[in-house]
Amino acid sequence: MRSRSTACPGHFAGARHRAARVVGAAAVALAVGGVAPAQAEAQQPPAPVPAPAPAPAPAAVPAPPAATSPAAPLSGASYDYEYDGADVGLPEHAWSGRAFVHEEVARDPGRPVPLVVFLHGLNESLVKYRWMGGGEEGDLRRIVSGLIEAGRIEPMLVAAPSSVVPSAVSLALFSWPGFDLDNFVALTAERLRGVATIDTSRIVVVGHSGGGCNIKGGLASSLAARNTPYAAFAVDTCMGTDLAQALVQAPPTTRTYVVWQEQGWRDRPFEMFLGAFRYTLATTSLPAGTVRELDRMDLELPQPHAAVVQHTLEKYLPRLFPSSGTAAPGARPRVPTLAAAAGPPPVVATPEPVAHPSSPGDEPGR
Repeated sequence: MRSRSTACPGHFAGARHRAARVVGAAAVALAVGGVAPAQAEAQQPPAPVPAPAPAPAPAAVPAPPAATSPAAPLSGASYDYEYDGADVGLPEHAWSGRAFVHEEVARDPGRPVPLVVFLHGLNESLVKYRWMGGGEEGDLRRIVSGLIEAGRIEPMLVAAPSSVVPSAVSLALFSWPGFDLDNFVALTAERLRGVATIDTSRIVVVGHSGGGCNIKGGLASSLAARNTPYAAFAVDTCMGTDLAQALVQAPPTTRTYVVWQEQGWRDRPFEMFLGAFRYTLATTSLPAGTVRELDRMDLELPQPHAAVVQHTLEKYLPRLFPSSGTAAPGARPRVPTLAAAAGPPPVVATPEPVAHPSSPGDEPGR
């Protein structure tokens, strides 16, 4: 296994959406003079023309809006590292990793803290460090920092691989082939040695869009990791029935959540996915307290496919990892199960796998 790493400062501009509207008005007066008839029996000398009045001072015009000021520096540092896939002879497994260590985590490097691992979707434009300072969708470092600084969650780490191998992130069904969560966590821990300590019993994996479409990679392969995820989120993915079955049949200690929106990506087999999810839930023996949750979000927002990521983290991270001020030390949050909240699932025929839709370009599926 080959890896190389470099450090970079943690002052990166995020992609927080802002809009400013400046309305200005200026009035300009125009004077039109008449002309005497051209025909006259005796041409009289022209009447004296009064001296023009001084031109009025131009109306005050609002100054153009100042350029948007850069986002405030992050309260922490980012650490970069690489994996080339050479140890397994699969260069398509290569990725560039970036981890963010908030200053609250850095205060006590030996204290084990939770880790959020984020898998982005399609990356046809080959943006490096997507969702971690690269790209325009958002910046996970700022999302997590905001929750920490607002006292809503305990201090934690966030890290993400970014793939710039076209064959690995150009088709949703084949994104993140054979992603090895254990390897990613090990290389992240190595890069952060002496800086932060990962609590491997509290790893959260988030697969967004194409990051959760490949049943043999990405989010799905992470469910079988030795470091069993504490929670797994399928966020606005392709919604294939095979993923529904995999999420229900994940280790019972892994809390699984399916979060999606329909405003920005309607062409998906929602009913088949939900039927497969509920059928698998009804026919799988799971211990009491197992968490399997469905959550459709209504987001009347620009770029809802990207916005759903921030909404998901802001809703669920405080439930999973409340700050010490909102929960007893060491207490594990209890999240209601789907079965308890929604009643018995409907009886559905054994579902057949369906093809996952993938969207062209940089649209959903990414």
